[in-house]
Amino acid sequence: DIALQARALVLPLAQPLQFDGRMALASAAVKSAAAPGRLSFKGQATATQGQVGVVLESLPLNLGASYLSAQFKPQVQGRATAQLGLAWNGAATVVKVARLALDDLALQDQAAPTRVRQLLLEDADLRLPAQQLRIGQLTLNQPVVGVQRDAQGRWMFEPWLAASVPVAASAAAPQRPWNLLLQSLVIDGGQVDYRDALPVRPVQWQASGVVLKVKDFAPLSGTAQAAPLQLSLRIAGNRRSQVGSLAYDGSLRVAPLLVQGTVRASDLPLH
Repeated sequence: DIALQARALVLPLAQPLQFDGRMALASAAVKSAAAPGRLSFKGQATATQGQVGVVLESLPLNLGASYLSAQFKPQVQGRATAQLGLAWNGAATVVKVARLALDDLALQDQAAPTRVRQLLLEDADLRLPAQQLRIGQLTLNQPVVGVQRDAQGRWMFEPWLAASVPVAASAAAPQRPWNLLLQSLVIDGGQVDYRDALPVRPVQWQASGVVLKVKDFAPLSGTAQAAPLQLSLRIAGNRRSQVGSLAYDGSLRVAPLLVQGTVRASDLPLH
């Protein structure tokens, strides 16, 4: 199911070329009864500038598994739905994301599986070569993360990335730093399972009911104001019958580091 259409095609492109298309996409490597995802686009372009709008409907993330596996070992599962736009004028490029939802996102790692019921990105724009990224809203609904270190001191994420080839030092001028602003971050219903086998007495704990809220967070800026931050969670040690709670209400700045606020703790397991 592929349809492509172009109008006002005159070479050279003195007038904007109008184009649109749609296609159904499914992974041939995975047999599933689920309906295929759909991609549609519509835009216009000349030789130097243009714009295109893209809509994704329930697109399976494992479509790119063969390409991603060369650099990232765990298999990525889930489906993407998005409304986004791309515009360019010479070297200047702007990507705007009205909404991007990754549903049932999962990293298939046997030692420490990671999954998120939904990752939702809203009202974001990326500007190049200005290297500016603004995210209006980022929400993680029910993320579950396993963090493990074995008796040899290897963290579970160390094998995830393929070995990279050393790159020779370049004499090129340094690039401008990135400007990153996260206007709102919400984590709701999170869970962290932590196991560390390196100490003489292995450490194990689980945090559940994790709720995190952050506003106007600019982690790469050295002049930004501290971001308001709220965190609450329940925590259990090796004896799961003993559950404590931890809450923080305050602010955070990365550079220079500043953490200021109020901490409330109750019945924390210390063994």
